[in-house]
Amino acid sequence: MLFNPSKYDFWHKVLDIHPIRVPASPCSFQTVTKQTAAAEEMLEADLEQFEKWKQRNSTDDSWLSSMIDEGTLHDRISALVLLVQEAPMYRLDVLDQLIDLCQTKQRRLINNAITALADLFISIMPTVAIPKFNTLDLRDGTPEEILCWYCCNLLVQRFMRFISVLEHNLGDPLWHFRLKTSEFLALLIDVVPQSRKRMLSVLVNVLGDAEKRVAAKVCDIVVRKLKREWAHLKTDIFVLLRDALLSSESERQQFYSVVVLNQLPLTKTDSATATLLVAAYLSIFVNLKKQDEKMNASFISNLLLGLNTFIPICDLEHEDIMKNIDLVFKLTHHESVTVGVRALSLVFHLVEKNGAFQNRFYKAMYSFLVRKDVLRFSKFEVFMNLLYRAMKGDSSLARVAAFVKRIFAVCMNAPAEIVASFLFLVSEVAKTHSNLFMLFDADNNIVGSESDSEDEEDEDEKEEMRYAEPVAEEAEPIIEETEDNMNLSILESMGLGSTSTTGAVVAPVEAKSESTPRKSFDPTARDPLFANGEHATFYELDLLCKHYHPSVATFASILAGRFSSEGRFIEYGGSPLEDFSVVSFLDKFSGRKMKKQNEFSLNWRETIHSMVFEDGETNLPPDLAFMKTFVVKEKERNQKKALLTSLDVLDDFDMFDADIDDDLADLEGLGIDIDEDEDDEMFAAMMNAEDDAEEWDEPEGIFSEAPNDGSSKKKKKKKKGGRRRK
Repeated sequence: MLFNPSKYDFWHKVLDIHPIRVPASPCSFQTVTKQTAAAEEMLEADLEQFEKWKQRNSTDDSWLSSMIDEGTLHDRISALVLLVQEAPMYRLDVLDQLIDLCQTKQRRLINNAITALADLFISIMPTVAIPKFNTLDLRDGTPEEILCWYCCNLLVQRFMRFISVLEHNLGDPLWHFRLKTSEFLALLIDVVPQSRKRMLSVLVNVLGDAEKRVAAKVCDIVVRKLKREWAHLKTDIFVLLRDALLSSESERQQFYSVVVLNQLPLTKTDSATATLLVAAYLSIFVNLKKQDEKMNASFISNLLLGLNTFIPICDLEHEDIMKNIDLVFKLTHHESVTVGVRALSLVFHLVEKNGAFQNRFYKAMYSFLVRKDVLRFSKFEVFMNLLYRAMKGDSSLARVAAFVKRIFAVCMNAPAEIVASFLFLVSEVAKTHSNLFMLFDADNNIVGSESDSEDEEDEDEKEEMRYAEPVAEEAEPIIEETEDNMNLSILESMGLGSTSTTGAVVAPVEAKSESTPRKSFDPTARDPLFANGEHATFYELDLLCKHYHPSVATFASILAGRFSSEGRFIEYGGSPLEDFSVVSFLDKFSGRKMKKQNEFSLNWRETIHSMVFEDGETNLPPDLAFMKTFVVKEKERNQKKALLTSLDVLDDFDMFDADIDDDLADLEGLGIDIDEDEDDEMFAAMMNAEDDAEEWDEPEGIFSEAPNDGSSKKKKKKKKGGRRRK
């Protein structure tokens, strides 16, 4: 026996001793036939010696035979696996029995056999790809080398048969059975290098599965493994997915192929692959012109994402992209915000490269800002980044000012975190376009305290004129069409002036030149370049200085120049979209720790908790200062209530009045006047109206209940009372 199973831990380690020798030219048919015949003879002789060796040294064969004949289904499969693992090159017939079990009609048996075979092939298959036996030059090889490579080829044949069984089972009607088979295929691709291209091809076909759950799961598996285990297989995966994208008729397979292709880890050194991929995407866009209404918005969005990812690293000329530029601009008005943002990003690549379609791009971006669903965009930071790059790279101050004016208009109805993000964006853009501060500082832009009295006087004058009696306008004199008047009009048209009644020529009287009307911002203009943004009045900035959110008010005040000592630029190191959201504010306000957080966020939460809920900290950001003020007042109020309750000084009604008085005191401290007399009159009127309603008798009718004692209903009386005050 050439290979004693007790000598090697794993039989395929023999390949480390006998390396592969592939000839430069293919072997002749006679050489291959001679090598095959010699290997078969050696294998038959070794099998006889192996059976004799087993009879002398093994005591478990009888037990394994009984388990195969009389054991349960699981025991039978386990016994067959143990026999193969002991000596794979001498137990190929047992391996054939296991593969046959995968071709029965019992799903439970097939499932158990596939699970066992997948684990078995992972343990016994060589760690290198085995070439075909007829391509090896073994004329000078030892008997051990000839037998080793012959058995390896026999094992590879069984493995390919098992892959065919898995491919057949992918057509099973049960979706969970197909999903489990796909997972086994992915596991074999990780470990077994043999026939990886075929297994990848089978797995790519599963992306077009009729069940969405199966296709999505396989897509997730491929994307995850492509970043780690399958990084060296990206070229093979690219070829398979590109062919599936261009030739497949299944929209689902095309969609998931694009999803996986977008995750390819391509760099500038892979420019050839990126060029082929962009060309494939553009060919899909050609077909998209005819059936864009039938295509899924997610598919269009992923196509645009791939183009934005790979165009910067490809060698494709931009003329090929410009052929479809009308379709790209059409997609900027798509109902999906994601499609619109990615289409704008694609056009901006062309604007940065060669300045093409610059005015058209800014016009599309300007109209995109006022979409109602932009503020609900799940990836709003992507849109903010694109808007910042576009405004920073623009050389026209008038257009940038028009964008700022529209941004401030959007801020009027936006949440606090988005308003803070927009203000921070304007501050960063102003570092490049510093003349924006001159527009903010204009006399008619920010309404100051000195002009409040003038505004009040203007309002009083308008109110008086509203109720004043209308003044009759003087009627224009009616000029009769006489012959003299007609002659005068003819002379005036000739530029000779008018003639008097005496016949002398009179010079025409020059009309008073009207002053040229002042230009103003046009909010209805479609093109921001012609919206007169440099003449806009940014009164929204004054309103944002009084925003309810303290941080937003601080940001707006910095832009307005009200904190002259701190400069005009907003200095903030965090993310306004996350830090100033309602969820983040309530989390900080609750003063509790999250269960699952990383170390950085946990330390940050502890810092916030110590700053707000502990004494001694005075220099706080605006939002935390507001929180600390509330916490301190709430603590004082609770202590006061506890003291009065413990002394039994106040009952429940008095405690309610005490709470109202405390609230009124807080409002007066903020500068809000409260008219207590008017409040008491309103409360008394409400109580009297309630008593009158209770004393009113419902007239008797068909819907009224007759009294039991025959007497009239007694009127319910309620003790009148008003709210007591200290």
